Amino acid sequence: MAQVSLVDDDRALAGDDRLPDGLKVFVVGSARSGTSILYLALHRVFRLSGPGESHVFPIFARMIHEFYRYKENLVAKDVKNKRVLAYRLDTRQFRAHMIAFIRSFYVAQFPSGAWLDKTPGAEAILAAPLIREAFPASKIIATKRTGVEVVRSFGAKFSTDFEETCRAWAGSMGALHQTVERFPDILVVDQFDIANRPAEVAERIAAYLAQPEKTGELADFFRATEFDRSSTHSWQNRMTLSDVDWSEHGKEIFERLCGPTMRRFGYPL
Repeated sequence: MAQVSLVDDDRALAGDDRLPDGLKVFVVGSARSGTSILYLALHRVFRLSGPGESHVFPIFARMIHEFYRYKENLVAKDVKNKRVLAYRLDTRQFRAHMIAFIRSFYVAQFPSGAWLDKTPGAEAILAAPLIREAFPASKIIATKRTGVEVVRSFGAKFSTDFEETCRAWAGSMGALHQTVERFPDILVVDQFDIANRPAEVAERIAAYLAQPEKTGELADFFRATEFDRSSTHSWQNRMTLSDVDWSEHGKEIFERLCGPTMRRFGYPL
């Protein structure tokens, strides 16, 4: 197994991506869309270690974004004189140092070189380019679920603003659409299919992770697992607006904020 020092900026800046061998899996998706059940399945069937919740890559994605944005604002304000010391900061070098730190962090947390990283939300989905830059051989699996079910499930478990929840689902699905267009090799699985077609989904996941021999065990795990205990709706049918007890005003809000995204993904309203 290749050894990687905790901090080796010179090699990182030179583009060295020698990392410990091992299966590196990142699970992303909107909240309440099956990221947790998929995490448990991969943890138990593929024996991958992970903390349950990560949220690491959104932090670094924000840092890099804010770095670029702040410097761009300086450039816009002082194009001619360039008297600010921050002009000398090299954006490519900064990003390379961030990549080096991310790698060293994960190697320190998972010396074996294999891990399972799960973070729900739009920011984690949009961090896919950073994930792939840091770990080119990593596998990314994204979960999705109809907006009606996600908003209903989220409201049943958490005390959150209804409009905020609608926007969060639409934002996550928009991020997924954008990211998959750029990285078509990302595996996308629907929680509805996990519940209703476990063997088919298990086969896709096991093949994607290059361990087809795990298909049967993975399918059995999906069959034996309860997916969303806060929902009494039959998993054999997708939930629509006719199945929820929202007010007409609430349904109008959902239609306005989530309707276009529902249609884009072929989900029934």
